[in-house]
Amino acid sequence: MDPVESVKTTSIGVFFSMGSKFEEYSQNGISHFIEHMLFRTNKFYESSQAVEIVESIGGKINAFTTKEYVCVYSKVLSENTGKLIQVLFNLIMYPSFEDRDIESEKKIITNEIHYYEDRYNERCQNNLIEASWKGHPLSQRILGTVESIGDFNNKTLAEYYNSNLCGDRIVISISGLIEKNLLNSLEKYFSRICSKAKYEQKEIEKISFKPKYIKESKSLKQHYLSIGYQCFSYSSKKIVPFLILHTIFGSGFSSILYKALRKDKELIYSVGTLPLIYKEGGIFLINTSSPSLHSIHMLIGEIKKVIEELKKNGINLNELLKAKSMIKSQYAFSLESIDSRMMELGKIEVLDISKNNDFYKTPNQIDDIFQLIEKITVDNINEVLFELFSKEPSVSIIEGIT
Repeated sequence: MDPVESVKTTSIGVFFSMGSKFEEYSQNGISHFIEHMLFRTNKFYESSQAVEIVESIGGKINAFTTKEYVCVYSKVLSENTGKLIQVLFNLIMYPSFEDRDIESEKKIITNEIHYYEDRYNERCQNNLIEASWKGHPLSQRILGTVESIGDFNNKTLAEYYNSNLCGDRIVISISGLIEKNLLNSLEKYFSRICSKAKYEQKEIEKISFKPKYIKESKSLKQHYLSIGYQCFSYSSKKIVPFLILHTIFGSGFSSILYKALRKDKELIYSVGTLPLIYKEGGIFLINTSSPSLHSIHMLIGEIKKVIEELKKNGINLNELLKAKSMIKSQYAFSLESIDSRMMELGKIEVLDISKNNDFYKTPNQIDDIFQLIEKITVDNINEVLFELFSKEPSVSIIEGIT
């Protein structure tokens, strides 16, 4: 609960500890499939009727699935939170998983899978993750595969969902103007959900990173490139200097990579780094593309030169101070949105990460987070830099052939 008295709206998210990393291989994609099914026919609503009810009171409602959790989220004028909580409860508690809806969603999600397969930057990145983490649950795609979702039916969906529908796997996160009867409404409805799951959630082992080289060729005018380095989990004590390094090296127009590859050498249109971090480990991605007229191996060589130069010279104080200001500003900007505040609170709780790392605090503890950032030194950054880039990376290429 995050009261913000200066606004007139309330943002609510219901987070389920249910994502692709908890799925068996044969059921890959079931969490995402269920997310879609929550908005179809249930005990109280026809398909899409819940969305229409929320929109009729001026609100918005949606959902998403990650590798670690599912979130159903909504925002309304605070005077309408009682009605919203009733709708959220009915959506979550009473899905029907009717055959006609299941067959319809199979077609929709199959189209979604094909859509992302044709987004070559994401395809290139996914190829790298699947090869480097092969056999680990985090290598599985959130959407599943056409084959895995094709086997879903009423029984498999209902059994999987009901085994996860329990109080110890659900977090409700709220930010904004809190109406006086809000807690009573929450208790009235959500206290009906059983408090403990019948089955223990499976333990996920730490990631074993295996450097791989993956290459596809397509009739395209661009090469797509992902380079991935093994990195830290979100419980690591090195997470703060690592995120600062990410900002310096590959985040934004003033990053080292952007200036070296675009501004100085004009080899690319865009380049950036992406840290994907989980409880079991992480991967640090360098993602870019270049015209197929250029050699993709020449681009890889230029990136390696930038990294070797960075390892040799390290990060300087001016770069560190600038990155600290950027990170603090970005965090402060996000806290001006009750949607962002709600999402951050929900994520911290459903992943249970605050007890292992002081960096993950509630929005009201922003001064503590700023102090952690300010304590980081140049030596801290350079230690993480050398540890990160001294490991052999994986390389994924989609080669454009014209």
